[in-house]
Amino acid sequence: MIEVFQGFSKAIGIYVHPGKCKLYFGGVSPYIRHEIVGISGFTEGCLPFKYLGVPLSSRKLTINQCRPLVEKIIVLPIPQKVTKEIDAIYIRYLWSGTDIISREALIAWEKVGEPRNSCGLNITLLRMSNKATIGKLLWNIHMKVDRLWIQWLDMYFLKGVDIMQWQVTTTSSWNLKHMEGHTWLVANYKISSEFE
Repeated sequence: MIEVFQGFSKAIGIYVHPGKCKLYFGGVSPYIRHEIVGISGFTEGCLPFKYLGVPLSSRKLTINQCRPLVEKIIVLPIPQKVTKEIDAIYIRYLWSGTDIISREALIAWEKVGEPRNSCGLNITLLRMSNKATIGKLLWNIHMKVDRLWIQWLDMYFLKGVDIMQWQVTTTSSWNLKHMEGHTWLVANYKISSEFE
C-alpha cells in the first residue's frame, strides 16, 4: 500500500509530509495498527478530528465550528458579465417564480435592496456582494494578513510591492488584473478611516 502511495506521489509530483499526516483506524487490531504506523512513518490520530480546522461530525455544525473554514476560503472575483446574468435570473425568479423573462417588476430594485426597517426586502445583488468580497480580499492582501495564500501571492506575483502600488503586467492573471481595478475600494476605506 505504501509503495503504491509513494508511486502515486512521485507521478503527480506532490509529496506527503509524514509529520503533518495521521492515520485513522476503525475495526483494526492494535497489532496491525502498530505495523502500519511503523511501515508508513505516519502517526496514529484519534477521532474525532478536524479537517481545515472544522471538526468532522455526523451532527449539524455550529457557526463557531465553521468559522475556521470561512477564514480559509480563497475568494476570487467573478466576471461582471457572470454576476449580471446571475442577478438577472435571481431578479426574474423573485418577481415571477420562474427564470422566464417577464415585465412584472413593479418596484425599483434599489428599493428591494434596502433594509427591512426601510420597507425593503434586504436582498443584495451578487455584483454588490462581489465588490464587497473583492474589497475584503484586497484589504487582506494590503494588510498582509497571515495566510499562506497571501504570502504565496506576495512572493510570486507582487514581489513585496504593496497591492495599492502594484502595476499589472502582461503576465498577470485575470484575477489580479481584475482586483487591481478595484484598489479604490481599499484606498477609500484607508482615507475614511484616517479621518475618523
